[in-house]
Amino acid sequence: MSLGVHTDGAANAAMTSSAPDALRFGGGVEASSRAVLIEAFKQARPGRPIIEHFGGPTGLLDHLRQAVVASPS
Repeated sequence: MSLGVHTDGAANAAMTSSAPDALRFGGGVEASSRAVLIEAFKQARPGRPIIEHFGGPTGLLDHLRQAVVASPS
């Protein structure tokens, strides 16, 4: 399942209510929000992959594969 959100509050709510298996950021998230959300995700879902993708769609699949391989089962 994919949850796309547009605010920090919605991201925090999604992390706690839906227990996502991974967190992916695009380039539109400000650094301060990114830092807070990453820490919250690490607390809520320890060991789950965090993917920061700043390129176009061609590199996204590689980022996802790398995150899954690096993530503990």
